Amino acid sequence: MLESPSLEELAERDEPLVFFQRYWDSPECLQKLDSAFVSRSLMLRWASLKAATPIAPEWSTFMQRARKLYMNLLQRGSPTTFHNSWSKVCALFDLVFQKLLETESYLLDDLPLLITAVVGISRKDEYSASSGCWSDLSNIATMFELGIGVPCKTREWKDFAKAEFEVMLAINFDVPQTDTYTCISAMLLRADILTMGLYKPELEEVWQTAVQKAMDTVLIGVVDNGYETARDLLFRSLMQCRFPQNVASKLLEKAAPLPGEDP
Repeated sequence: MLESPSLEELAERDEPLVFFQRYWDSPECLQKLDSAFVSRSLMLRWASLKAATPIAPEWSTFMQRARKLYMNLLQRGSPTTFHNSWSKVCALFDLVFQKLLETESYLLDDLPLLITAVVGISRKDEYSASSGCWSDLSNIATMFELGIGVPCKTREWKDFAKAEFEVMLAINFDVPQTDTYTCISAMLLRADILTMGLYKPELEEVWQTAVQKAMDTVLIGVVDNGYETARDLLFRSLMQCRFPQNVASKLLEKAAPLPGEDP
């Protein structure tokens, strides 16, 4: 079994990750990265995606409340998919709301319907479904109405279908395919593969720390910028989990590459 240098021993070297460099170019490493869907080319594509636009300050309280409502709803489901589902719906919500503000959509006058439509689209995208359960969406809309403190309305399935079409039209039918949680998970999976699986316990602690930071960041209203946000949170988590700074910096460079950097 391969004897692994400690993080402290890595930090003593001029090139902290030189121990792994020969492995990075091996067919075994490249195959593992491709099989895990965390290849360098994919990460660079995510890194090049346009960041979300900050929302007008007067809507920040509503946005924060909506994210909390999404959290309360999704926590009722499977704990194994909660973080992924919540991060995806929040990323979609941030994009959708900005676009609907720009177009002065009618959904701004029916906020429970708006945030319900986002849930419906997010669930379809996540589970590759072509249609939703309208009775479920009706119950969700009522829950949001009670959460926001507005009168409850009776809606038909066509109201939800129309709202979802309005949302999809606003974003040009382009649902975000990444988010902060997905990026953090991919970056740490890359880090695990690139270090040959020798620091799994340490990287697991980093993952838990980074995910919590991501949730806290989104909840307080910071716009989810996906790759950029994930990269910042990952570095801070590496430092918090006592990774030497030069090791953390080099690991971030390799696990979360940026366009223009050397492979």
